[in-house]
Amino acid sequence: MLHELAAGSIFIIQGPEDMEGELESIPAVNSALSNQTYTIETSELQADKSIGDATTDSLTNQQYAMKGTRAFEAHDITTGSGIIVAVVDTGIDHTHPDLESQLDQKQSRLFRNSTVLTGTEKINVPTELEPVERFVATDIEGHSTQVAGIVAASQNETGIVGVAPDAKIISLRPFFFDELVGDILSLTSTFADLLVAIDYAIDIGVDVVNVSLTVGDPDPGSISRRRVYAALNRIIVHAIENGTTVVAAMGNDGIKRFLRIYPSYQ
Repeated sequence: MLHELAAGSIFIIQGPEDMEGELESIPAVNSALSNQTYTIETSELQADKSIGDATTDSLTNQQYAMKGTRAFEAHDITTGSGIIVAVVDTGIDHTHPDLESQLDQKQSRLFRNSTVLTGTEKINVPTELEPVERFVATDIEGHSTQVAGIVAASQNETGIVGVAPDAKIISLRPFFFDELVGDILSLTSTFADLLVAIDYAIDIGVDVVNVSLTVGDPDPGSISRRRVYAALNRIIVHAIENGTTVVAAMGNDGIKRFLRIYPSYQ
């Protein structure tokens, strides 16, 4: 057994493939699922300098979402002081001027093939041919730093302002680059790593877990999707029982596709 999660209701174990049926024959087992691997192919990342230097000019006047949700007005009531948000995503740039004071590096983690890593390690990054020594939960793709900025970019008269600019954030990274082939990169994660990351966040007592990603077989009727649903349901119920709110994205398709996107559908 590698991990016991959600107060003993989920177990991550290592063994032969195609054991779901045999495991589900055990009376105490409700559902079993082989670990799912998710791969996103992306071109080599390049810095986008088209918007200029965000560290010298305020961009709050361009934050239409903050205006639409009246978040600026909400800052008159609270700015998130004392709240801890775990961002489960591609890692967070701990040197970003809007985030460096908000990020708790000591509690940030990398989850890779059911191993939990902290501190610094040699990791694959898209701009280097060989692994380099980096903070394990640093951003390797860009998505999570964007999400963290929306959540808690500091109110420091530079860049943008987050919804909760005085909240603390923790970077939990279940994504990693395993192989570099030419200029095409395979950004990889596993379902087990996602579950372990969420459970870790609950265990350390965060107030909010943000999961801006989707998982599971796209076929709503597939057995694997139902099993993914069962595991996510257990971990989310465990979070709620421990006072942790789970926020999950609905995807980027708007009203074009009314799909049951997990984990947000729950």
